[in-house]
Amino acid sequence: MDCIKDVLQDYFKELKSRPHHSNLSWENCYKFFYENRSNIVNNDDMLEKASLHLAFYLASWGMYRGSTFIRRYDHNVFKNLIKQLLTECKKLWDKNVTWENLEHANNIISGYFPELKINDKSRNNEKYKNEPTQTLITKILMGIFGCIPAYDRYLIKALKANNICQTYNEESYKALNDWWKQQKYSEQHYLNGSKIAYPLMKLIDIYFWSVGEKLEEEEKEKKNKE
Repeated sequence: MDCIKDVLQDYFKELKSRPHHSNLSWENCYKFFYENRSNIVNNDDMLEKASLHLAFYLASWGMYRGSTFIRRYDHNVFKNLIKQLLTECKKLWDKNVTWENLEHANNIISGYFPELKINDKSRNNEKYKNEPTQTLITKILMGIFGCIPAYDRYLIKALKANNICQTYNEESYKALNDWWKQQKYSEQHYLNGSKIAYPLMKLIDIYFWSVGEKLEEEEKEKKNKE
């Protein structure tokens, strides 16, 4: 398996070489929330900006493609969700986040979107269940708090290769923390042009996403040769 240090160095090297890299969508989103976390809930202008940051980051990370239900809403749909998360889940910005902290946030997000259907008069009301996937839940939490890797297909592929549970749950979260502790690598806060510290779970996300992407490319190359 790829060396953590090499993977992270390659990632940040590419990020610095491209000033408008799409991966900065996460950084811009997280930076805004972290730096303004005390001023968003009670400030309509800040809440508007927070909703736009979250919506664009999610779009940039593929959450508005295909038939996903959030495509049916504009950025304002996130405002009440943001208020609730920032009010009730402040501990997710702490260094040592427990599964209990995450579980409460998971429940908030899981219950929020289905509730929207109560007043949804769309002709597709029956087609869309508004049930957020583990990918959407973890990408929202990653964008706001940087507290959990985003469980997309690349990360899941890399988790499988490392014999780590691929379902977003307590077992998987514990395994990620245990995996990191086993690595002979001291945690560092990587800085790029914006001078923002990357939280541990984002570093883990970068590593497994990068490994998963490489594994998929190797599989495609092998299949093309057959």
